[in-house]
Amino acid sequence: MLPLPAEVYLSDASHAADQKLIADHWTCIGRVEDVPLPGAWIRGPGRLIVVRGEDLELRAMFDVCRHRASTIVDGESGRVARLVCPYHGWSYDLSGRGKECDGLVRAHVTTWGGFVFVSRRAAPLPAPHFITADLAMLRAGHRARWEVSANWKLLVENFQESHHFPSVHPGLERHTPFARSSSIVTGGPWLGGRMELLAETVSRDGQRHGRPLIAEPGVVHDALLFPTSLFSVQPDYVLSYRLSPLAPDRTRVDFSILFHPAVAHLDHPDVVEFWQKTNDEDRAICERQMEGLREGVWTPLCYAESEDGMIAFDDMIRRAYS
Repeated sequence: MLPLPAEVYLSDASHAADQKLIADHWTCIGRVEDVPLPGAWIRGPGRLIVVRGEDLELRAMFDVCRHRASTIVDGESGRVARLVCPYHGWSYDLSGRGKECDGLVRAHVTTWGGFVFVSRRAAPLPAPHFITADLAMLRAGHRARWEVSANWKLLVENFQESHHFPSVHPGLERHTPFARSSSIVTGGPWLGGRMELLAETVSRDGQRHGRPLIAEPGVVHDALLFPTSLFSVQPDYVLSYRLSPLAPDRTRVDFSILFHPAVAHLDHPDVVEFWQKTNDEDRAICERQMEGLREGVWTPLCYAESEDGMIAFDDMIRRAYS
């Protein structure tokens, strides 16, 4: 099997297919703590929003008015008493019901580990069997957003293999050596990875600095929920990445670091600064890869033996496209 062809990363047709692919699969859009009270809402892909109802249930719906298709809310999050269309004033309650019509078009929402997921289609979301930590108790201690001038699939492929650690991430290689990593291919929507630690945790000095354990010591477990939700469970914190394709060569990344609630309010520069540097390294190498693809001279050659996780992801892309 050869790697994906260049046009999968470059063409407008593939970008359009990716938008549908993402809408039809579960996408992580935030944490349950982000919608704590009735009327609180957060945005998913496109015009999807998740709203906390008066009955405290979460509901996913499109903020597209049924009257003349105007969008209703602006921004990434907020809190409202009702959803009121700014065009003609049509009003919907927090469950999406309206007086003049059947209500806003609904989508599907579920939760796992304190994360909120949305999808246009109904499908059970299995939990990844290789992650046993109680993630629901965690709280976000750091959030960031940036854009990468590269196709989103390059970012996922980069996440799925670690043999670039020695050349791209010498700091990460020091704590989680490439030679001690392995992939977990489940056959379902989750792809996993396991890396053995040579330190207490992945941080600037490899120490936890009193942070409580939240997961198995001595091991890092990575998880991809196909297609665009990435997680990395460290012994004392969790990384979360959400990828949003903006164009064939442009991807927005929403990043969070979650900690035990007892320490989530504290500064953790040893972790935050380490991952700022590591994320910058990944951004730079993926942008170099995208620049090379644009030249139009590259053709798929082969996979490295250690790229089984990347192979599994590429195979999921092939099946989704077909």
